[in-house]
Amino acid sequence: WSREDITGLTGEVIKSYGFASKTMRKNLKELFDSIADYWCDFGRHYDIVDYAYPVTLEIGGYDVNGIIDLIVKENDSSVNLIHFIRSRDEMRNYHYFYMEVLHYYAYALLENDDFEINSLILHVLDENKQYEIAFDEDENIILDYLKSVVSHIEADSYPKREVNCPNCEFSEVT
Repeated sequence: WSREDITGLTGEVIKSYGFASKTMRKNLKELFDSIADYWCDFGRHYDIVDYAYPVTLEIGGYDVNGIIDLIVKENDSSVNLIHFIRSRDEMRNYHYFYMEVLHYYAYALLENDDFEINSLILHVLDENKQYEIAFDEDENIILDYLKSVVSHIEADSYPKREVNCPNCEFSEVT
């Protein structure tokens, strides 16, 4: 895809947000421009396997759900998982936090699907920078974190925020 193709596609998506405020449409355009930058600088080397891919991992009797932004294949049969974020100046160590999220996605993917995972990639859209680490299946850095998340949910002690993604909003333990 060329930058013009991406700009045309994202322009159509923005038009479909006719209900959105002018500010929201401007923010969407900036975000989509960042995605176009990503694709032109990094993405053209990948074959897309899937995107917005839902995953679930059972932790402590609860299903912990997530969405993998992009699953791509490079030259061999293994895949890379890519998570897109915008920089979080108010959040210290956000790179580390999101790499943990990517580890969760990888474990959930391995438990439920037949993939060989090569690397985990965090792409910060507004910086157009990529951070990549090799995935090590034996490095269980995320499982303790997820157990703590479950304990907070059980205790009803977690921040409740409005979000724009119906897949991310937590409403109740089922």
